[in-house]
Amino acid sequence: MPTMSLNTVGPAVPPQTHDPESQPHQPQQPAAVPQPPRTRPGWLLPTVVVSCAVAIAAAVVWLAWPSSSGPSRHLVAGTVQTTVLSADEVSKLAGTTVVSAASASAPPPALNADQAGCAVAVGPATQAVYGHDWTGFLSVTYQDVARKGSITVTQVAAVFPNTDKAGAAFKTLSDGLKGCKSASVTDRGGRATQWHYKLGTQDAAALGWTATQDAGGGWACHRQARLTGTSLVQVAVCDAGSGDAIASAVTDRITARAKG
Repeated sequence: MPTMSLNTVGPAVPPQTHDPESQPHQPQQPAAVPQPPRTRPGWLLPTVVVSCAVAIAAAVVWLAWPSSSGPSRHLVAGTVQTTVLSADEVSKLAGTTVVSAASASAPPPALNADQAGCAVAVGPATQAVYGHDWTGFLSVTYQDVARKGSITVTQVAAVFPNTDKAGAAFKTLSDGLKGCKSASVTDRGGRATQWHYKLGTQDAAALGWTATQDAGGGWACHRQARLTGTSLVQVAVCDAGSGDAIASAVTDRITARAKG
């Protein structure tokens, strides 16, 4: 079975992402409407004119500057970077516009849970599952364009030196999920939230489960994982609706890419 290359592209990015359920759902409030500026004395007119000219020039440069809605498209085929979908691709599958929020080129440390044996359930994309044996790793998180926290989509792609190590990571994930029904998770800022975990799909190369936040207004993370040769990929779609269909669509796409 074709597998992904062990090479990665570009400089390493320090881990910045956390598993979606590592933080409580707290939608952001809309920004305050700016008030109109006060009338300035006439002697300030030259300064205003110069400032406007600088602003216009900056705007022209900004409009001409290339933008990115996800991982760079200038990539080497077969790497972890080519496995994950861009924000534009995810937007089409999700039926809503999402933008880049964070990324990491290494799994973050395991999270703290109040229940013994729940480290995997509370942090399935952390070192609790992926360890240190991977040879290529990329995690990217997208969120709603308004940045109000209505939806997040996280993709994780990792490649291991051989199928045995990839299989061992998948077994760690599977066993860890089976051993934890609920847990209180403490995030990096010291806030604790209670989550419940429910397993769905379970077979030799696929897992599906849901993490639901207590008192979260229906907020849940719909997760899927796939083992493909030397690759282990994951997708998490977190929202207050039903993200199962979106998670399945994204997982199918990145699994097909991981197979090469």
